[in-house]
Amino acid sequence: MSGIDDRILSLKPYSPVCGKCKHLRSMAFHTCDAFPEEFPNGIPDDIWEGEDDHTKPRDGDHGIRFEPIEG
Repeated sequence: MSGIDDRILSLKPYSPVCGKCKHLRSMAFHTCDAFPEEFPNGIPDDIWEGEDDHTKPRDGDHGIRFEPIEG
């Protein structure tokens, strides 16, 4: 039996970490330079939700971590 993955509906629409990072590509699809695949394989939920600030290496992050937007 297959179903629809509606997990994205329970996540915050704005990420307190990713929204301030220069690597963010899309808020809508939870993608960035470190995690370029669209949801559900994009930015991990704990980073998106602000539980992890992604300043330390993470499996699958391609060596790219949080960097604040300049200016």
